[in-house]
Amino acid sequence: MTTTTPRPPLENPRTVLVRRIAIALVVVACVAGLAVAVAHTRRGDEEFTITGSPNVVQLLAPPDGSNVLSQAQVEIDLASPYDAHVAINGVAVPDGQLQKHPELSQVVFTPGAGKVFEKLPSGRNCVQADVFRVDGANEAVPPVRWCFNVT
Repeated sequence: MTTTTPRPPLENPRTVLVRRIAIALVVVACVAGLAVAVAHTRRGDEEFTITGSPNVVQLLAPPDGSNVLSQAQVEIDLASPYDAHVAINGVAVPDGQLQKHPELSQVVFTPGAGKVFEKLPSGRNCVQADVFRVDGANEAVPPVRWCFNVT
């Protein structure tokens, strides 16, 4: 003779339904929160307005109209074969204080001790980059100007 153990009682169907609805609501809330977060994320690839030669310039940093700290790098990335001389707030930055990466057509200025700017002054700062070709071709490239705010 075989003995069978009694089956455990099934869960109340109402309890199961409430649990499933609660889980579904939590999942929907998580997906909605993720959608809101994605919608409010800055991607960094915003279009920028360039006064000068837009076919030559690939990146300006800090971006035009942005807010930065006083130790922020000033950078211009150019198409090949261009280079630039940089002036910040009308003060020319000597080429010896610029980090130039000719293989990338990139010009960077980092404020620091012993440089024309130990730190960028608070308020609105404007940069002018006088762009020129390095391959000797005679091309008149208008200067590139952009401004940003230092906090």
